[in-house]
Amino acid sequence: AVVSTQSTGVAIGPRTNLANALSICPDLPKLVKDLWIMGTSTSVAEFNTYMDALATKIVLEKFSRSTTVHIMPREARLVNTLSFSDIDEIREKGKLGNSPYYVMFEAVLMTSRLQRLRKEGKGYAFADQFLPLMMAHPESKVEDISFSRVLVNTERGSEKFGEVRYEGEKGNIVVWMQFDMSYMKKMLEEMVVF
Repeated sequence: AVVSTQSTGVAIGPRTNLANALSICPDLPKLVKDLWIMGTSTSVAEFNTYMDALATKIVLEKFSRSTTVHIMPREARLVNTLSFSDIDEIREKGKLGNSPYYVMFEAVLMTSRLQRLRKEGKGYAFADQFLPLMMAHPESKVEDISFSRVLVNTERGSEKFGEVRYEGEKGNIVVWMQFDMSYMKKMLEEMVVF
């Protein structure tokens, strides 16, 4: 297929399909301007990486050569949150919008996991649920760190299996660490389709 413009890629689960696509089309990273990845961790094996650490390694290494790879690591998701009461308030104020980002966001809020947490009166909606909004509004980022190289532990049985380390400075791997959650809430109030 001939693609005249670069696309945006989103990987919200294990990277197996993306690694398989690279084996079929090694030039795939040249067709993608930005790749957004939910997951990875520097302290524990985060689920998406743990499920296929080798695929994560392949995807990060190959895409980061020519594509900006935006990563929201587990550590950032744990500190950038909105409570369910914030989400309810946003729904009450929400206006109609038509961006696919906001339709995707709405679908994420309806996942069984978040519905279960709400029923149990537990937890928050982690900021990874807002990946579509961050893609649409990168100005919500307060802090990021840029790296040139990533190392993924792919040694099964290892105590550190699935852990990710970043090295080098000023590269194509951008790890989002801190978000302006009041800005995120405001954007949601103004634009999300509910």
